[in-house]
Amino acid sequence: MKTNKKLCSIALVSMAMILFLIMISSTASAIPLTITETQITTDSSDQYSPTIYGNRIVWEDLRNGNGDIYMYDLFTSKESQITTNESYQMNPAIYDNVIAWEGGDNNIYTYDLSTSTETLISTRWSIKESLKIYGNRIVWSETPDLDYWNIGMYDLSNSTYYQITDDKSSKYRCDIYGDKMVWTDSPSTSIYMYNISTSESKFITYGYDAAIYGDIIVSSSSDIVMYNLSTSERTRITSSMGLSGISSPAIYADRIVWMDKRNGNWDIYMYNLSTSQEIQITSNKSDQLNPAIYGDRIVWEDLRNGNRDIYMCTISENEPQPVLPVANFSINVTSGNAPLYVQFTDLSENATGVNWDFDNNGVIDSTDRNPVHTYTTQGVYTVNLTASNEYGTNSKLSTMTVLEKQVIPDADFSATPTSGNVPLKVKFTSTSTGSPTEWKWNFGDGSTLVTDQNPEHTYSKAGVYTVKHTAINAYGRDTEIKTN
Repeated sequence: MKTNKKLCSIALVSMAMILFLIMISSTASAIPLTITETQITTDSSDQYSPTIYGNRIVWEDLRNGNGDIYMYDLFTSKESQITTNESYQMNPAIYDNVIAWEGGDNNIYTYDLSTSTETLISTRWSIKESLKIYGNRIVWSETPDLDYWNIGMYDLSNSTYYQITDDKSSKYRCDIYGDKMVWTDSPSTSIYMYNISTSESKFITYGYDAAIYGDIIVSSSSDIVMYNLSTSERTRITSSMGLSGISSPAIYADRIVWMDKRNGNWDIYMYNLSTSQEIQITSNKSDQLNPAIYGDRIVWEDLRNGNRDIYMCTISENEPQPVLPVANFSINVTSGNAPLYVQFTDLSENATGVNWDFDNNGVIDSTDRNPVHTYTTQGVYTVNLTASNEYGTNSKLSTMTVLEKQVIPDADFSATPTSGNVPLKVKFTSTSTGSPTEWKWNFGDGSTLVTDQNPEHTYSKAGVYTVKHTAINAYGRDTEIKTN
């Protein structure tokens, strides 16, 4: 097996073995896919009809001059020759530990990997094709005389053969999943389904190459068509309208693969039912044929080396790398006097939500992106912004300094007594508010200004006097005038 990995775009796939990254646009978001292509066989002879189950790939191999069945174990990286009979062995199928194939004597054989035992299971002479296996049941198309083909089934659990159909039309390309099998009926080119539990068959749609997984049946005609048994809906997957060749669909879970000739050669394409996206799997200019799929792996015949080799690709959806939020914000002021009005602007990256704690006391004050907050009390505050998204949180702290409130004094005073005979000694008391730091008194009698807070003054002449009291602080001054 050869694997060579390289990063390139979807359009540049020219090496024999390559890994490339595809970005697929969906209605929700871009889904990054990594496709790793691996050459399974390197023998110069031809290899045909690959199929896969779990870690095991089986195929028909001509390296020994006849057709033999070979297997490659992806877990052990080991290739094994399953058959050694000198007659022709062809059309292998695999399920769990059982490999089935058609022998050169037109009988069906199985090989149990767990016991290394080969068993002849059908001695009914007929030419067989389209061998498939699910659980204990093996199904195929068969004809005793090349006149018409019918569907046969063998149950490994009771070693019993069942003839499913017996009429004069021909049935080809059968498949099985659980209790349901499907096939193409000719000459009407119709897809029929047979329920093993009820022994009932019914027409599904028109087309060729039926394949089934769960309640989904796919077939090809001019396009790949899907039929949903649970909803009875028929959906066209491709839109070539017969302008390019389309053939050999296979399905596993929500992925459909087929061979497609829209580019002039046969390429392998895949459609994801979950994302409604079509993906070109191969881009080599040679032919790639007869795909089979299991889980994230697709196998096919590949002609790029001049013979038919078996190739495989592994598809993996890259989980998006967690992108944590980065908290960041700006403020229009970092300090000022109370009441201080602050505009906060969120500058966080990768955030789906924000929580503001304006004094870092553990209580969320706002979830707005760009809130305004008013600080009314002097102090030093720590602002905490926490940004969040689905992957986590991130916080940023910033300090806010709030100075005392700017209050201009409101001057006022009282005097005792306010009248009397000269000489009259009066006690003046400043009752000014607003935290004045300076005081000035003009007693109205021509005396010198006094700067005491609560002075005494003696009037020596009779008269009516006007007293002016001024209260002063860093933010301003105010004067109160009273007449005795």
